[in-house]
Amino acid sequence: MFCMKVAEPILLSHEERTKLDAWASARSISFRIVQRAKIIRMAANGVLNQDIAQKLSTSCCESKSCECEK
Repeated sequence: MFCMKVAEPILLSHEERTKLDAWASARSISFRIVQRAKIIRMAANGVLNQDIAQKLSTSCCESKSCECEK
């Protein structure tokens, strides 16, 4: 799979970033929510989709942040 699409910039308010930070470090919520929070935070910080996927040991397709070729 090859990640081609770059996501639009994400602008987060202070409250949104605070909530995502809490979710990303939570141990009592589902792994998917934690993973999504990390994806959104990294994207908001300008990290490329393929770099997010690599750092979080997932695929671009899994995170639904880009289209993949098979």
